[in-house]
Amino acid sequence: MSFSPEVWREGLAPAVVLGGVAGASFLLYLLGGEKVSKWLEERGKKKK
Repeated sequence: MSFSPEVWREGLAPAVVLGGVAGASFLLYLLGGEKVSKWLEERGKKKK
């Protein structure tokens, strides 16, 4: 199977990027959901 550069750019590249972002977000959520939410709350309080 060979993909032309156009097919790669139009279809697979965005899918790979979205999949990577979703996977990273999910991993972060699994590993430290509570820690992250607490950290975000603290950051929000500091900004206000």
